Amino acid sequence: MPPALTAKFEAEPKVRSATAKLKVPAHKLLTCLSYTHLEKLVAIGEPLKRAFYEIECLRCNWSVRELKRQIGSLYFERSDLSKNMKGYRDGIRG
Repeated sequence: MPPALTAKFEAEPKVRSATAKLKVPAHKLLTCLSYTHLEKLVAIGEPLKRAFYEIECLRCNWSVRELKRQIGSLYFERSDLSKNMKGYRDGIRG
């Protein structure tokens, strides 16, 4: 493989899971969400579920009260994401 092409492939991050593709940059979370938002999000043990709520918090500009309500109402479990990962990703991009 030519050196220029090799360097290109080495520079690109490798993504091994759907949660890595959905991961929100840390600086975006730290600048857009409050400490209490982050506290509630960190308490979510499942990475895919946490990524879902991070994205929704940023996309919908949820207050802490709204985040707690959505978690309590099992929004993730009721969404198509828990059943259809591809459909959710397409919906975010669209």
